[in-house]
Amino acid sequence: MLWPHGQTEPNNPMKATLNPYNPGAGVPPPELAGRDDLIEHARVAVVRAKAGRTAKSALMLGLRGVGKTVLLNHFEAIAEAEGCQTALLEIDPDKPLAQQLAPQLQHILHRLDRIKKAGADMQKAFGSLRSASASHSAKRTSEKWGSGASRSKRA
Repeated sequence: MLWPHGQTEPNNPMKATLNPYNPGAGVPPPELAGRDDLIEHARVAVVRAKAGRTAKSALMLGLRGVGKTVLLNHFEAIAEAEGCQTALLEIDPDKPLAQQLAPQLQHILHRLDRIKKAGADMQKAFGSLRSASASHSAKRTSEKWGSGASRSKRA
């Protein structure tokens, strides 16, 4: 709600157009100020989980617009940067958990399969490239020695 003179509250002289706080369903703010400890906690948890170690769980609670979704999106980016596959779900308490997890897990498995196939395709391509390079190198060597031999016959 705007008050007279474009101020956000009667006792706050900051103008609404300059206020960095602007809640909006997962829209990241210019800076995640004051969230360094939470972000580091998430990074440590991802690295530990990836190494097969246990990590402390976290529960994020807060009013609408305080940045829970923004933080979850940031945590997801951390996990993906560490090479992890991720899925964000909103769980319906009236449906079985397995039924809600299955589609996301299937999506992750398909993604992993595509990554594996892409890796195999790249290895095949590099093998062909190495073979072509070796063939070209052998041809140049043959031409070099072949032209020298023909010169010596003429001499």
